[in-house]
Amino acid sequence: MNPVAGRFGAFALTGALALGCSAEVGSYGSDADTGSSAHALVTVERSVNVDGTSARADVLAGFVRVPADVDARPIYELIGLRSSTPAVGQCRDTTLGAGSTPTVTGIGQVELLEAGEVWVGAQGSEGTLAPHAFPTVTDQIAGVLYASRDRSASAFPAASSYSLRTAGSASMPSLAITREAPVELDTVTVGGVALAEVKEVGIGTPLDVTWGVGASGDLVIAELATTDRIVACAFRDDVGAGTIPAGKFDKLGTGRFSLIRLRTASFRAPEVDFGELAFQFELAANVTFKP
Repeated sequence: MNPVAGRFGAFALTGALALGCSAEVGSYGSDADTGSSAHALVTVERSVNVDGTSARADVLAGFVRVPADVDARPIYELIGLRSSTPAVGQCRDTTLGAGSTPTVTGIGQVELLEAGEVWVGAQGSEGTLAPHAFPTVTDQIAGVLYASRDRSASAFPAASSYSLRTAGSASMPSLAITREAPVELDTVTVGGVALAEVKEVGIGTPLDVTWGVGASGDLVIAELATTDRIVACAFRDDVGAGTIPAGKFDKLGTGRFSLIRLRTASFRAPEVDFGELAFQFELAANVTFKP
């Protein structure tokens, strides 16, 4: 992914793994005996540049046991399994770099559980994920995350039925989950111009964006990004249009404009209190931001 791929780019998916070595979450229940809750979170991220110069994909999976009495969302942001999403019709401004990583205190012990062999992909062509030791930067979080070995976009197609399967382990039962991935974004326009033809983006006036209408319940996130700054605005996918207000982004120069189609499919399974398979499919263009 590009260095400014935004909240769904390589920064979100592989930031935690960069320190390791190979080797909005909803309500959930808890284990009455241990006072903890087990979650399974998997993200399939796919990014395609509109000019065809870049197409890559990543998968990150974590099987996590957390204390039942804490809010799990900042923990997953810290680990890299999820990023914060703005509310529909709202925008979120994020500064990248030192100090931008979420921190949590008083969380108790968080375990990244081994799940045996893990397979994720379109049904019939699932690939195994590689285990990575999460860096022991704190005694509170330790264990294993799983990431894709094949990072080609063709290995993780849109508009396909995906499966998540695990062999299971002493600490995590086997899973077999199937969910549908969304279609790719198409017919995207920015300020009335097809995305493929957009070279400059003016940030001094409201910016209208349109796309081919998607499924009800999915979101489309519009991102304006530079190497150190991201503004992300969320819209309903089934509306097919949104406006980024003027003044939300004030960085000039070279950057990236992208739309991300976001689908989250939750599931439950024996001994898993909350599970979620998320798809984040990005269509992007390198642009110059102008006043």
